[in-house]
Order: sequence, then C-alpha cells, then structure tokens
Amino acid sequence: MPDDAVDLVVCSLALTHVPSLQPVLAEFARVLRPGGYVLISDMHPEGVARGLVPTVRRADGKPGRITSYRHSIGDYLRAGLSAGLQVRRCEEPRVPKTGDPRPAEMPSTSEAIEVWDVWPWCLTQLVPEAALAAHGDVPAMVIWLFQSPPLDH
Repeated sequence: MPDDAVDLVVCSLALTHVPSLQPVLAEFARVLRPGGYVLISDMHPEGVARGLVPTVRRADGKPGRITSYRHSIGDYLRAGLSAGLQVRRCEEPRVPKTGDPRPAEMPSTSEAIEVWDVWPWCLTQLVPEAALAAHGDVPAMVIWLFQSPPLDH
C-alpha cells in the first residue's frame, strides 16, 4: 500500500505470531494518514505465557502449535511509540467470573479427554470452577488504540 493511504488499520489475533512488533507497527504507521487509527486486539501476554495458544492439525494429521511469542505490554508500547504513534487507549479485559466459560462447540466431557485439538479449552468442562479460579485476575486480551499524529501537530 502507498504511504498515508488508510484511516484505520485493524489487527486481531495476529501479532502474537510475529517475532518482533516493531516492523509491524512501523508498517501500520507508514500506511496511516495523519490522524488515522490503529486498533489491535490480541491474546494477553500472560495467556501466551500460560500456553493458551490454539492447537492446529498439521498436514500429516498430527497435533501442532502455531509459533507464538510473548510480547509484553511494554513491547507494544515501545513499538508503537518508536513508529511515531500515540497511545489513545489500552484495555486488558478479564475472563468473566460468571456464566458458563465453555464455548458452545466443545465436545462432551468424555469426548474432551480424548480429543487433543480442543486442549486446554476442553478442561473448563471438566471443572469449570477450577478453570475460572486458575485465571484469577489475569486479563484474557490486550486491546490497543494508537493514533497517527494529526497534521496540525
């Protein structure tokens, strides 16, 4: 894309899978018009550290994991600021403490024990109270809103 081409860049659940945030945020900043926004949502670094990264099925049918990197909150901040972006907001939503934590598509408890590609999410069905307690007050996501400086700056 050309420089200053877009008003908004949206990136969701992707930056956990890149080794360095700086080149990515620099590219976002390059394509933004003055005053444009970058909205990023991704797994919280604590979730990555706990191994809550989706499993995949490789071409040979065996289980695998997507390569993931734990980027600290400071890593995002340094990458955005070094790209010339301004922080407008950062949110770290937590896992809800009420309700059923299980996604609707999960298999039954007996099936979940044998199905590798739903781990660790299937464990919430076995003991949902323990799964909620294990999360404690750890955020589930990190959401950033950056802005390119307006021309009048």
